[in-house]
Amino acid sequence: MFPADPAVVLAVAVLLGLAAGSFLNVLILRTRQAASPWRGRSKCMSCGHALSWHELLPLASFLWLRGKCRHCRAALSWQYPLVEAGTAIVFGLVAWRFGLTWLTVWGWVAASAMMAVAVYDARWSLLPDSFSIALAVAGAGFAAASRLPLADIGLGLAAGVAFFGAQYVLSRGRWVGSGDVLLGGALGLLLGWRMLGLSLLLAYLVGAVVASILLLMRRQKAQGAIAFGPYLVAGAFTAWLWGPGIVDWYFNHALFR
Repeated sequence: MFPADPAVVLAVAVLLGLAAGSFLNVLILRTRQAASPWRGRSKCMSCGHALSWHELLPLASFLWLRGKCRHCRAALSWQYPLVEAGTAIVFGLVAWRFGLTWLTVWGWVAASAMMAVAVYDARWSLLPDSFSIALAVAGAGFAAASRLPLADIGLGLAAGVAFFGAQYVLSRGRWVGSGDVLLGGALGLLLGWRMLGLSLLLAYLVGAVVASILLLMRRQKAQGAIAFGPYLVAGAFTAWLWGPGIVDWYFNHALFR
């Protein structure tokens, strides 16, 4: 670990997270439009006016503009501040968990990829392969920086692919898509086979609770499909940062009370 004041590290992590969240918004929207995130200035989605630098400040610009375009007064999507704030929070949590180490650097890349996966799937019920591949690369880098045995890394990858691959084959693509298979492998690389099971348990548990609430509120049809990517990401992020503590608590307090 590099010597640094924890408060400074956390502050830097939050600022980097805000900047990363701003870029993720561009990446998500331009991926949907099949456009390069590296070319062209950001524009208002309604009037097409090119935005100036002071209209692109993470969170601050949205608040200053009161959620509306300065030129056409069209309402801006709440995706912008939510992704920026959410990325800042997860960057802070990763830095708090791993300190100022290479694990944190790889962790920020992984957290960014997970955020992109969750938001894109929540909006359009699709899992872009490019986001899952980025997560797989970050997961492999994190595993290598953690000095995990190659056997554990390989088992994590195999377990993630096998779990969703079996569902894909058995259902002929009706239960899950090929994107889920790729995402499962990426999460297996990041988590390893031990924590992958916990992440899946958490994802299905939270997904079932949310789906039940939506059904009771009549916001979701009983036969309707639900985007599962956000729940997979939430379960994976929780197991990644706090998995061992959750397992220890369960076996020592919940199971044998």
